[in-house]
Amino acid sequence: MSSQKQYKQITFPWGKYKGETIKSVIEKNPDYIDFVLKWDGLQEGLKNKIMDVKNSYNYNIFYFGKYSGQTFKDAMDMEGGDIGYHKYILENSKTLHPMVKDALEKFILKHS
Repeated sequence: MSSQKQYKQITFPWGKYKGETIKSVIEKNPDYIDFVLKWDGLQEGLKNKIMDVKNSYNYNIFYFGKYSGQTFKDAMDMEGGDIGYHKYILENSKTLHPMVKDALEKFILKHS
């Protein structure tokens, strides 16, 4: 098993998402990952593993709404090639993680 796959299987040993994998927490609540990474008491080894998973995560996926779990491209295809849904999410969601917002803005620019 590659080290990247092993990291994705590592679970949080404490806190709100105790027992959940780093990858699943990124998908549910990427802001929590940022919060944890700022914690002074975080062990360096766990911090590095979290960063590895965070940096390898595909932020081109909707993690909420009617296309939750779908890539931006797949959602566009399901909308018949229209990116109106993408624009709606970008304009109306006040809680988009900065990495998702950036990826969504780039996708919209590329497909407009």
